[in-house]
Amino acid sequence: MLQRTWPAEGLTRVPYWVYQDADIYQREQERIFCGPTWSYLCLEAELPEPQSFLTTFVGDMPVVVARDASGAIHAFENRCAHRGALIAMQARGKTDRFACIYHNWTYDHAGNLLNVAFRKGIAGKGGMPAEARPESQAPKKLRVESVHGLVFGTLSSEVSSLKSYIGPEILPRIKRVMIKPLKVLGAYTQVLPNNWKLYMDNVKDTYHASLLHLFFTRFRINRLTQEGGVFVSKDGAHHCTFTRMIEDQGDAYEKEGMRSAGSSSSQFRLEAPELLEQEDELGDAVSIQILSLFPGFVLHQIRNSLAARQVLPKGIDRTELNWTLFGFADDDEAMTRRRLMQANLVGPAGYIGRPRGLHLDGGRRRDRLRAARRRRLARARLGDRDGRLGRRLGRLAHHGDRGARLVESLAQPHEHLMNAEVQPAVERLHARYAHALDEGRLEDWPEFFTQNGRYRITTAENEARGLPLPVLYAEGRPMLRDRIQSLRHANIYEPQRYRHIVSSALVEQLDGSHARSVANFLVIRIMESGDTLLFASGRYVDRIVLSEEPQYEERVVICDSRRFDTLLAIPL
Repeated sequence: MLQRTWPAEGLTRVPYWVYQDADIYQREQERIFCGPTWSYLCLEAELPEPQSFLTTFVGDMPVVVARDASGAIHAFENRCAHRGALIAMQARGKTDRFACIYHNWTYDHAGNLLNVAFRKGIAGKGGMPAEARPESQAPKKLRVESVHGLVFGTLSSEVSSLKSYIGPEILPRIKRVMIKPLKVLGAYTQVLPNNWKLYMDNVKDTYHASLLHLFFTRFRINRLTQEGGVFVSKDGAHHCTFTRMIEDQGDAYEKEGMRSAGSSSSQFRLEAPELLEQEDELGDAVSIQILSLFPGFVLHQIRNSLAARQVLPKGIDRTELNWTLFGFADDDEAMTRRRLMQANLVGPAGYIGRPRGLHLDGGRRRDRLRAARRRRLARARLGDRDGRLGRRLGRLAHHGDRGARLVESLAQPHEHLMNAEVQPAVERLHARYAHALDEGRLEDWPEFFTQNGRYRITTAENEARGLPLPVLYAEGRPMLRDRIQSLRHANIYEPQRYRHIVSSALVEQLDGSHARSVANFLVIRIMESGDTLLFASGRYVDRIVLSEEPQYEERVVICDSRRFDTLLAIPL
């Protein structure tokens, strides 16, 4: 390992090499994740019945978490004791036993070896010696404990109990949120191009929240001038911050000229303010609580959005952030809807987003982001000014030998299309939609939907599990327009553009005025730096209103992967 010298200022200065050194990363795996710490594994609610299981990681080590036939929860290394092959390949499921894919050694839900294929050979030939004891080489087993429905594991026999590890300062703040049996709403993964410690540092940094996350302060969700507080465990490992629902009426941010200041201009007002409406279900008027446990767990309550975040290191410059959003088992339909709408606040497509690559080069990237954002806003203002005439002229649609006619509104009813015209009309709608996004005409995006049209991005995994969680959700044009206004005025993200590749659609005419369409898509993302990435693949499942200019009554974007690279800034 290279000899490193810590800055003379002590702990008030953290050198960049702490986040960049591969030897340090390896020692973290040994001393932290395999050492005397408790790592978050899952929610108890994710193992809903006996013999259910899921796979996850503790640091770099793959882990199986399983509930046995009696209901007890176990965790063990997801590696066969024979040759190290994976024991469980699936992300989750239910099974009466696990079988290694390589040589079919089988294990129970506690990781105990049950059977070795051909252990005694065949027809008296071959097999293991009689004195062989393969059971003694079982996968590593974790101590498992739960607190208020959260499951943690450790490889250490020395670390204290989970409740003692969390401590009396933080434990009541967990109990405050986890008050009832849970209902899982869904999950997804955000891939961050950073060292894992940067994310945990960021979660504990109360200074940045109302300065970086413009949406917080523009809509007065969280300001340093609001009532709140911070709890820290005695050893400094865990923390909790909170803000109360009392709306800040001060103008400290405005007087300071902060980038995150509010505005009296209508462009910063939500057309669909119900997104931020909160029911005080926990009875203490707290609007935001962010809680972290070392080394890699975050529990959040933002309005009525509840989530567990699992921070997984994937190398010195890559982190996977697993989000599991949940509600309570007794939630009514209205509360579930509120939680799903407020899921828009967080995650890769969250209004409260984190700029890609933050902190990586000591702030120089941040300065480039600011300059790029100023250029983008200038172009947007110019486009708004010069585009008005074009939009007016665009309402004149040419229809063959019928000449040009004025189409006052895409939502205006027209005679339904004949069967032979439905396929090409739907294909044109898909093409116009993709071109609008690829050309950066985001203000046109809501007009592809009916007045009450719904838009939802989800994952194939959530869809297969019947879980309603969206990565991005909007219902009605006001909420769709809010999404674009936020992108323009209340979010920071690196300039980027998309290139959509959309397959031919399978179209079924449901009746005289509606059709159903399914089409596959690829989305390539091009950053201003030139970095190009296959960003998303999946399928569109649409319900379309058939008018002279068809529109989406509902568009569901089902992404093949649960992983999203940093931010899903622009709609798919």
